[in-house]
Amino acid sequence: MFNLNGVKKYLSPTQVLAILCGTLLTLTSSLPAQDISAFFEAELPVPYQKLFIHTDRSLYFQRDTLWFSAYLVDAQSHRPSKQTCNLYVELIDSLGDVVRQEIYIIQNGFGAGQLIFAEEQQEGDFVLRGYTDYLRNFPTSTFFTQAIQVTQTKGSDQLALDANYSKKPGVIDLTFMPEGGFLLADATNAVAFKAINEKGQGVAVSGFIVDANGEVVQTFSTTHLGAGKFYFYTVAGGSFKAIIDGCDQSFALPKAQESGAKIKVVKQADDHVSMVIQEKEIGPEAVYFLAVMHRGTGLFFVPIDHTNRNSLLKFPFKNLKDGINRFVLLDDDLKPLSERLVFKQPEDLLDLDISTNKKAYQNREEVSMRLGTNLDSSSLASVSVAVVDMSYLQNGGSKFDIAGYLLLDAELIGHVETPSSYFMDGEVPASIKLDLLMSTSGWSNYLWPTLSQDVVKLSFEPKLGFDFRGKASRNFSRKALSDASVSLIVYEDEGKTRFFDQPLDKKGHFEFENIVLADSASVVAQARTKLNNSNLQFELTIPEIVPPKVDRETMRALLDRSEVSREVYEQRLYNETLRSAYDPLYHTVYLEGVEVRGRRTKKPARTGSVHKNDGP
Repeated sequence: MFNLNGVKKYLSPTQVLAILCGTLLTLTSSLPAQDISAFFEAELPVPYQKLFIHTDRSLYFQRDTLWFSAYLVDAQSHRPSKQTCNLYVELIDSLGDVVRQEIYIIQNGFGAGQLIFAEEQQEGDFVLRGYTDYLRNFPTSTFFTQAIQVTQTKGSDQLALDANYSKKPGVIDLTFMPEGGFLLADATNAVAFKAINEKGQGVAVSGFIVDANGEVVQTFSTTHLGAGKFYFYTVAGGSFKAIIDGCDQSFALPKAQESGAKIKVVKQADDHVSMVIQEKEIGPEAVYFLAVMHRGTGLFFVPIDHTNRNSLLKFPFKNLKDGINRFVLLDDDLKPLSERLVFKQPEDLLDLDISTNKKAYQNREEVSMRLGTNLDSSSLASVSVAVVDMSYLQNGGSKFDIAGYLLLDAELIGHVETPSSYFMDGEVPASIKLDLLMSTSGWSNYLWPTLSQDVVKLSFEPKLGFDFRGKASRNFSRKALSDASVSLIVYEDEGKTRFFDQPLDKKGHFEFENIVLADSASVVAQARTKLNNSNLQFELTIPEIVPPKVDRETMRALLDRSEVSREVYEQRLYNETLRSAYDPLYHTVYLEGVEVRGRRTKKPARTGSVHKNDGP
């Protein structure tokens, strides 16, 4: 057994440390260690951030308010960002159109806000999308997204109509992902698979694998959210297909390669993961390197040659980092041959103990809540708390928390269904569910290899507020002014006024940057010369926020579309009926102030014949 139990927790990329039966191995290849270091350096990512938005729930009625707290963190350390910048929050409908966009402020990694759904708010399924200007340097799949539902109060008659609405049954898509990236002929292969419906949601299925003669060679069934795994022996040139029980559909498995080398996990225990290099038709002189990486950073690598190529490689979890670790098998030219993701359960997750002073409360009664943690008294933590009706949480919405999002959803390209469920032990242990996720969603969708400095070009800088640009020129000749200045005046609510002033450049241009505007603010700009002449030609470019392009197919896959229970509608109708009885103005829209403007009506001109005044 090739045991790495003695490796230090974090090794630099140039260190080679492997122990075989207590003896230090030497690198038999002529490849210098600094070349491996160059591989790690080429994989280093650009600075990257993750955004998580904690909403109070995912189901809303018209006239409800969506409350949220936002967390912007460094993507590698998960520490709060030190940036103060704009946060863009958008509401995208089921057609993929941005129907609403709001701008908030993230300050030192934290922000908060609200979205009010008016009584005329469109009913339906939406995606809440959040991002910063810096995140626009990356694909929109890296933006924060969450499915939400907006509905209206309904009585029993409307619910009966909804119940009679029949939906067309959907088809199932079945995708196979061989461990290590491909099937190897004349060998036993581990194959993960994922079954989803037309909404992109995992579905439970079972079935069997048949060969070209129709003989059943293996059976399979899903384990968690449409994912599963099976083992079967493939032969060179053979063709296989999967048939789902109770379904006419069949799905072809990929063809097996007759030569190659790949990673195969043999066992994943509580404290280590064991794997072997599975190969065929490879000469005895071949040399490999097994590189281990975490969020784009190299941890260590292990040389694989004739002395240990058939050995069981054992990697203690203490030598890995929390979250997803990437194992890459390289040939002697440092070209990737095979990859495998392994998840290490975090050791420093925050445990919260929540208790209240009472078990039941009257309406509007004050609630006292106590939070206890496993942190020492010198540690600081930011906590956002939402108090909602339990029935709202049991109906609809993607169920995830900040840990599941940062460790899973934000690390894997595409949508991870209910990330928080992967950390919960139940009928299926969390370790098995996590390994299935690594073998399916993580098969070719790991984010960090796409963030290398050679791939990402940074074009967007973090922004705060708005930028106002323009040009001033002489009124008649339109020649550029250089001996003038521009004033920008911002009128805010409650009579607050802010002034900004700056001179024009040689071409008569000006720019006011990072102007933060509150709701209902008015902006006035004026140019004047040194002689205080303001009769000038003036151009001002109004800031325009253009939303990033929406991938409509991706958005539709994110939509929840889950059914809202009758009990929720009944409770809502009861609450509104009760409130309307005591508050006749419940549905009234209150205005803070109304300014009525109009023009004086001119008297009609008198018409008639002209008469000469001849006197009395």
